[in-house]
Amino acid sequence: MRRLPLDPVRVPPMSDPEASARRPVVLLASAHEWASRSLHSILTPNGYRVLHAYAGYDALLQVRAAQPDVLMIDLQLPGIDGVALCRMLRADPSVTASTAIIATTPSPVGRQQRLEVLRAGGCELWAPPLDAEEILLRLEWYVRAKRDADTARQDSLLDPTTALYNDRGLARRTRELGAQAERARAPVSCVVLTTGTEPVEVGTAGDEVAGVIARALGVSARASDPLGRTGPGEFAIVAAGAGAPVAAGLGRRLAQAVQAAMSQKHAGPLRLRIGYGTATASRAADLDLPALLAQARGGLQDAWVVS
Repeated sequence: MRRLPLDPVRVPPMSDPEASARRPVVLLASAHEWASRSLHSILTPNGYRVLHAYAGYDALLQVRAAQPDVLMIDLQLPGIDGVALCRMLRADPSVTASTAIIATTPSPVGRQQRLEVLRAGGCELWAPPLDAEEILLRLEWYVRAKRDADTARQDSLLDPTTALYNDRGLARRTRELGAQAERARAPVSCVVLTTGTEPVEVGTAGDEVAGVIARALGVSARASDPLGRTGPGEFAIVAAGAGAPVAAGLGRRLAQAVQAAMSQKHAGPLRLRIGYGTATASRAADLDLPALLAQARGGLQDAWVVS
């Protein structure tokens, strides 16, 4: 293997035009400026958009904001140990299971370090000397695999973690309920519950916590009201025939159910907020889930905070 060259290396682009429609995004989290510059000089000429982070919490914030396709984490990153950061990222709801987390180190490594990275959820541990062409080929297949998984997830109507409706599925059910509500001249409401709004909280609405919340909502909501996970830490219930007073009461009841479930399985700091939006009977035919969600989010209030 050869060291990273100063001159850019190019490999043929992905043959799948759909996979190449959007530039892949790579986050480089490293305090070693020379290493970041070397990788940047290889990635950008080959169609990658590169984000830089120089400390652990900076990396967390950028991951949540941009949701990169590949995360490259220096084990010597200041603020958070690299292995610990890999573990935190893998547990974070904004990082999908198909997102590659690659640990890097400026010095040679042994078997034990590689195993630690793998146990923390990393895919690989790269150490010098590095081969530029090999890097590009590996990243191409990591990006291809992630995009295939993202497409399958988007085409589905269900959230794979909780088995609740996803955005697409809940929007379809909302349109169906709107048509029914128009015929019955009844309102339709949407209750939203959000968790973990603090920017530096890690894993607040991770898969395990999301599962607990989903089960609590499933037991407490009416069987006729579709439930959805509309974000990493956001859940929504669409209630046909429910005006504002009923929606407010439903929100309180669901919040109490989640609180009771979480008290039995404490998962660290958790902030729960609730809000609701209502469409009158005259607007039910044109019911739009994004508009209802926006209305509900605009009225979010704290239900309780677990420290």
